[in-house]
Amino acid sequence: MSELVSTQKSAGSSADPGPRQKTTTRSRALQAFWGLFADLGGQVVVTLATLLLTPLVLALTSKSLFGSWQAALSILSYLALLDAGLGFSLVRLVASSSSKKETADLNATANVAFFSFAGLGAIVLAAGWLSSSSIPTWFH
Repeated sequence: MSELVSTQKSAGSSADPGPRQKTTTRSRALQAFWGLFADLGGQVVVTLATLLLTPLVLALTSKSLFGSWQAALSILSYLALLDAGLGFSLVRLVASSSSKKETADLNATANVAFFSFAGLGAIVLAAGWLSSSSIPTWFH
């Protein structure tokens, strides 16, 4: 038992973080910074593309078709809110299970995610089906 404790202490798993954990912390902070930078950069590119391409799209299509397109995009944006963070949680849980080589946890996570998204899709499909006859009257 004392050999086990001394081995753990020398490996740096107790209060002393050791040089390897400091490097990992720095690299994670750097990865987080570059991830944030890439996300913000992507948002800037999408915003600029939208601003620059809107006049071109309006010139090539009718105003009513462009309005329908914008309405469809708005509806899809609101539907994306139904995700409620499940996608981000799924990425984190799958990465954790994969790194630990825990196939049972990975399968359980995939099953829960599949049935959660399938249930959410069924609810949205039912709501769309029930409201489909009245949607045309919303735009008059």
